[in-house]
Amino acid sequence: MKKLALEDSESYHRFLRMDVSTFEELVALVSPSIERKNTSMREAIPAAERIALTLRYLATGETQSSLSYQFRIAQNTISGIIPAICSAIYHHLGSEIQVPESENEWKMVAKEFWAKWNFPLCLGAMDGKHIRIKPPPHSGATYRNYKGFFSIVLLALVDANLKFLYVDVGTNGRVSEGGVWGKSKLRQAITNGDMNIPEAEPRYQDWHLNCHLSLWLMMPFR
Repeated sequence: MKKLALEDSESYHRFLRMDVSTFEELVALVSPSIERKNTSMREAIPAAERIALTLRYLATGETQSSLSYQFRIAQNTISGIIPAICSAIYHHLGSEIQVPESENEWKMVAKEFWAKWNFPLCLGAMDGKHIRIKPPPHSGATYRNYKGFFSIVLLALVDANLKFLYVDVGTNGRVSEGGVWGKSKLRQAITNGDMNIPEAEPRYQDWHLNCHLSLWLMMPFR
């Protein structure tokens, strides 16, 4: 990784799905809560290496046995590292995912979509992804999706800069796209009028897609 950081930043980004500076920022933020001390029996795995391993797992979905060869870390150790690092990242960064709370905040999101993507009246880009899992015991076909494997669904909304505004994860893979959206708290809040979404601008009131200042992009689940 050090060699990639110095000589091939593009490959580094593909490997971890983030650039060097972002990775270093994440390490500095999370390390204090995950650092381990060396003992007379063994040297602790550096925090940066455990974070890199976890990011690689999240970015690719590789098996733990494959990661053990890449990072030269025993598989039984990896099985403890990944959930611990995920918990630490969520602890430090979970509050960064926040749905806009006022009309002005929503208008800023729409303004950025227009400035950056030339897309008017857009309050977010939404998509979903099936996360492959081993189904719980005795769950039958509950988690089997239309692609034929077992999964839970990740539904996410991002702004024009690809920053997450909302995440819903955990719906069983058998549920349809409309079903996932229908049960989400975001959809319920919009339906109940709790989101402070601005009214349509006068020049766009005739647009049938824009009863409010909103345009949700719903793409097929991958």
